[in-house]
Formats: sequence, C-alpha cells, structure tokens
Amino acid sequence: MKSKNALYVVICLSLLIIVALLMVIYSNEKNKDAQLKEALSIQRIEYEKQLIAEKEQFEETLQQQRDAMENQSDREAEWIAKDIKVDEAVKNITTFLKVNVTYKDKIIGGVENVNVTVSNSSDFKMEQVAVKLSYLKKGTVYATQTVTIYELQPHASATVTAPDGSLGNSVTGAIYKVKSAALGHP
Repeated sequence: MKSKNALYVVICLSLLIIVALLMVIYSNEKNKDAQLKEALSIQRIEYEKQLIAEKEQFEETLQQQRDAMENQSDREAEWIAKDIKVDEAVKNITTFLKVNVTYKDKIIGGVENVNVTVSNSSDFKMEQVAVKLSYLKKGTVYATQTVTIYELQPHASATVTAPDGSLGNSVTGAIYKVKSAALGHP
C-alpha cells in the first residue's frame, strides 16, 4: 500500500509539475505574443510616421513644382511682353529716334558749327546710331557724311559735332543705321 501511495504521490507531483510547466509555457507564449504585438504596433507606428513624412515631402515637392511652374509662366509672360515691345520698337524705330541738325550759314557760302542731336524716346539702349548727313546747295545734294552717336540711353538725347560744309547752304540728316542688342540688332 505504501508503494501505491508513493506512486500516487509521484503521479500527483508529476501532474503538478506538468501543469506548472504548461502554465510557464503558456505564460511565456502569452508574453511572446504581447511582445510581438507591441513590436508590430511600434513597427506600424514607425511605418505610419514614415508614410506621413513621405506624404509631407511629396506635398512639399508638389508645391515647389507648382511654384516653379507659376514662376516660369510669369517669366514667359514677361518675355512675350518684352518680345512684343521689342517688335513694336523695331517696326517703329524711326518714330523713336529723332534727328535734329543745327548749323550756321557762312556769309560767303558753306555751313559751319554743324551739330547733330539724336533723341531716343524708346525704352531701349542704342549702342550705335549712325546718321547720314546731306549737305545741300540750292536744294541739291553735293556731299554726304556719316556721323555716329554711341551709347544712346533710353529716353535720352546725345549730340555730336559734324564736319563743316564748304559750299552748301543747308544740312539735313536721317537715321542711317542702328545697333541695339536689346532690339536684336548687334
């Protein structure tokens, strides 16, 4: 009987140890599940943060592209407006550049103190403006001369002295040639 009781005690103890081991295993598994859930939750939070950061970066890049496109559109509109203005100036160059020739008649014939003034009423700088002068005697051209004015600023005038004429009684001038980088005439 004693051996039955001892066997019964050993079986009970073995069952208790097995139950205890199962509880430990279950508890460890539960802890592992909790740790796994926590790790997945942290990973999910990091992933969501990354998605938010990527979305913000995308929106910032998109806004920069929109701004760049608007700036380019503004620049293109300015270029078109300038091109239109330049085209108008080129077509009407003679309306923007006016020549005035002053001189003094000599008593015995000829002209002296010949001054040529060119006025630029455009918005564009003229690097060179050549003026062809016609020296007249009784309305007929007997000589021509070309004078050049350099660096004529927008909305400005410049004067240059021209050679005297030995025979005539008048001098006229006309725009002969214009060089202006702003107008596409290098």
